[in-house]
Amino acid sequence: MKRRAPASSLTPDQRMIFALLLAAQAATVAPLLVELPLWVPGITLFLIGLRALFLWRNRPTPRSWVLVLLGIGAAAAVLAQFHSLNGRDAGVSMLLFAAALKSFEIRSRRDLIVVIYLAYLLTVAHFLFDQSIPWVLYALALIVFVTMLLTRLHAGPQPPGWRSLGYVGLLRILAAIPLTLLLFALFPRIEGPLWGRPAQSQNAVTGITNQLTPGSIARLATSQAVAFRATFTGAPPAHDARYWRVYVMDHFNGRRWVQSPSARPHPGNLQPTGQIRHYSLLMQASDRHAIPALDMPLQAPARARLEAGHVLRANNLIDGTREFALSAASHYVLDSTLAPGARRAALQLPPGVALQARALAERWRAADPAPQAIVNRALAYFHDHAFYYTLRPPPLHGDITDDFLFKVRRGFCEQYASAFAVLMRAAGIPTRIVAGYAGGEWNPVLHYLLVRQANAHAWVEVWLQGRGWVRIDPTSAVAASRVQRSAANSPGVATIGEGLHIGFVQHWFNTLSMSWDSVEYFWNLTIVAFGPQQQRAFLQRIGLQSGGIAQALYIAIGIAVLMLLGLGIDLLRRSAAPADAPTRLYRRHLRRLARSGLRPAPSEGALDFAERVAAQLPQEAEHARRIAALYTQARYAGGDTKRQTHRLRQLMQAVRETRKSD
Repeated sequence: MKRRAPASSLTPDQRMIFALLLAAQAATVAPLLVELPLWVPGITLFLIGLRALFLWRNRPTPRSWVLVLLGIGAAAAVLAQFHSLNGRDAGVSMLLFAAALKSFEIRSRRDLIVVIYLAYLLTVAHFLFDQSIPWVLYALALIVFVTMLLTRLHAGPQPPGWRSLGYVGLLRILAAIPLTLLLFALFPRIEGPLWGRPAQSQNAVTGITNQLTPGSIARLATSQAVAFRATFTGAPPAHDARYWRVYVMDHFNGRRWVQSPSARPHPGNLQPTGQIRHYSLLMQASDRHAIPALDMPLQAPARARLEAGHVLRANNLIDGTREFALSAASHYVLDSTLAPGARRAALQLPPGVALQARALAERWRAADPAPQAIVNRALAYFHDHAFYYTLRPPPLHGDITDDFLFKVRRGFCEQYASAFAVLMRAAGIPTRIVAGYAGGEWNPVLHYLLVRQANAHAWVEVWLQGRGWVRIDPTSAVAASRVQRSAANSPGVATIGEGLHIGFVQHWFNTLSMSWDSVEYFWNLTIVAFGPQQQRAFLQRIGLQSGGIAQALYIAIGIAVLMLLGLGIDLLRRSAAPADAPTRLYRRHLRRLARSGLRPAPSEGALDFAERVAAQLPQEAEHARRIAALYTQARYAGGDTKRQTHRLRQLMQAVRETRKSD
C-alpha cells in the first residue's frame, strides 16, 4: 500500500492564515525577479502558487521523498548557476527554495510558525540587494502584515479583528525601534557587504566603462540613474568647471579608445596654481573601482589610490554606497615635462587610419605649426562647418574618423572627442581622451550637486609646452543653433540642460524630483553609507570610545536599560488589569454613554445599568439592553469556541451599529 502524506490538523482559521501567508511569500519574492536570474524567483512563485492550489482544493501534498528530490535538484541548479552555494545570490536563491518547499510540509500550527519566521528572513534578505527608501517602506508593510498573521495565530479561540491586529503589528514594530537604533549605532561595522562581494546582479548599475567606442556614452544620455552626489566646503564650482574625470585613454585602434597597456603607474606630476576645493563624494554602487574626481584631484582618499592619468581608484570594488573625502585644484599644471615613452603613446595612430583627417591636420600644421593655433583651427572647424550635436547619432561606417569629419557630421560627445584627438595627434600634438561626467544639478534643499548617468561625457587633454595637460572640450565648439535634442522629451535631457525653457508642469516636476532626491541623499548618507569610519566619527561626537570591547559594553548597557524599561512598562500594564475582548467592547460602549453624563456605579451590573439608561434616555433603551445582554452572554456564558466566537461577533456588531447611529 502506498503511504500517503500525513493529514493536516489545521483549523479553518489557521488555513486562512496559511493562505494569507502564501500571499505574503509571493509579495516578498516578486521584487527579486529583477535581482536574480529569472528562473529562480519564477520557480519559487510557481511552487507557492501550486501550494495555494493544493490548499484551496484540499488536496494532499507530495510525499516527503518527492520534496527531498526537489530540494536536491534546487541545490544542484543553484550550484550550476552560481558555482557555489555561498554568497549573496546563491544564498538567497537557496532560501527562496527552502521557504517554498517548507510550505508543502505544513501540517500543524508549529509548522505555520516556522514558515512565518522564514517569511521574515526572506524580507530581510532583500536588503542585500536594495536598501532604498521605497523597498524599506515595502518591507515594513510586509513585516507588519506577517506580524499580524503571527499575532492572530497566537490569539486563541477569540482573535481580535484585523484592524486591531494591524495596530498590534505596527506597535510591535515600533517597539523594536529602540533596540534597532542601538545596534545600528554601536554594533561594530565591517567593510563591504554582509556576505562578501556579491556577484553582479541582473540589474547591475550601468555607467561609463574603461573604453570609448561610438555610442558608448550616447546610450546613457537619457539615464536618470544617480552616479554620485557631492557636497562642497564653500561655494560649488561654476558650471563650466564641473568636469569629473573617471578614465583616461591614450591607445586608439581605429575604432576604440582604451588605456595603453604600457601606461606608467605613476599618476603624473601635479602643481596646483589656484584655489583648492574640498568636497565629499557619496557614490552609488557601480561594481567597479573607478571614483569620479573633480578636475584635478590632489591626492587619494583613504582606501583609494591615484593611477596613471591622475585618476582615482578604490582599493575594493564599489559594490555599495560609499563616501569619500576629496580635494581638487581648480587651476594646475599637470606634467610640465613629458617623458619620451608617454609622448609616443600620446601621438600613436594606427597605420592606414583617418587618411583624410591626417591630410587636413598637415595643412593646418603647414599654415601655422604653433600647437595652440592648431587647437584653435580644429575648434573653429567644428563650429564653422555643418556639424550637429545629437543625442541619437547615426552609425559610422568604415573609417569612423573620416566618416564623421567629412560625411556624417552628426554625433555625441564621444564622436567629437575621438575625431578631435585624431586631428591633434596627426598634427603632432600629444593628446588623450578623458571619459567622465560633466555638469550636475544643484540641489537647493540640502546644498549638494547631483550627477546622474545622463551627465556622462567625453573630452580631450592636449599637452602644451609649459602648460602640461590642458582640457579641451570639442563638443562645446558646436554652434548652439545646431544642437539637436532628439530625445528632448526624455527626463534625462530636461535635467541636464541648464537654461532650457521649461513649462510650469516641468518646473513643478523637477522641484518635486529634487525634494525626493534630498530625502534619498539623507538616507544614503546617514544610513546606507554608515560604515566603520562614520561609526567612529559618530562615537567621538557623542563622547564614546570606539573599539570592540568598548562597543560591546555599550551594547550590553543599552540592552539592559531597554529590558528594564520594557519590564517597567509591562508591570504597569499588568497593574491596569487588561480587559478581555468582550470587556473592551463593552467599555467602548460605556465611553459613548459617558458623553451623555451616564456612568455605571461601582457595584452596578451591566443589566441594571442598561435599565437606568433606558429610563433616562428612552431613545437608547433598545441598544443599551441589547448590548448589556450580549456582553453578559459573551463574558460569562460557557460553550464551545464556535459559540463564543459567534457571541463576540454579535456584540462587536451591536457596538458598531450604536456608534454609527450617533
